[in-house]
Amino acid sequence: MSFVREPGTRNEEQRKAMAFLKKNKVIIVLDTNILIHHKDVVDLFLSKAEDLRLRKRINEETQMFVPHIARTELLRIGADRAAKIASTTNLMEKTIRFNRYKPSFDAMKLLSDELKDPKPYFFQQTKSDTASLVDYELTDKIKDHGDEHVLIACLSLSNLRPRCPDGQPIPKRRQYDDPPRAVQQVWCLTNDMNLRNRCRVNGLTAISPPNLATMLNHI
Repeated sequence: MSFVREPGTRNEEQRKAMAFLKKNKVIIVLDTNILIHHKDVVDLFLSKAEDLRLRKRINEETQMFVPHIARTELLRIGADRAAKIASTTNLMEKTIRFNRYKPSFDAMKLLSDELKDPKPYFFQQTKSDTASLVDYELTDKIKDHGDEHVLIACLSLSNLRPRCPDGQPIPKRRQYDDPPRAVQQVWCLTNDMNLRNRCRVNGLTAISPPNLATMLNHI
């Protein structure tokens, strides 16, 4: 699927996606930048999900999925920015830095609040989950890149095999004759054009925050 329209408009692909969302299980995997810069879309989903599930406007198993790498990156970013705020004694400068970094702190608070009051439609991957969900060998080429971990999580959930930058498939840890896991529809929600292109090359659906907001408001 490919979404190109601006918020408030719907093309044929969006209509198909909305129809699919009503009937099928969809896992919406969040990139870190969504939690920091587009938290309003996450809030919109959380505010509407329960009602949409009850009215059967979306499949009851549809959920947002926060990869472990997103939680890790948020903790690192939050610690780094908290240190920058603490490094100055000027009250005005502290206020300016806090307001500048507030989106990342709000994202951390969202994840913390959801852990205290877990919902079936918002899942946060833990380190222990990573071992069971990610069956792919992270090579030296990609192991330090957060985008690749998001892509690997998407591919693991959809039971597809990823490819390295040179086009060769990343080797699986499991034997090829293992029983296949259930295939489910996975959408990668990101504002990163490079990650969206990588997803599409690997046979995944990638959507932007405006596209998801439009679907949630019209479904």
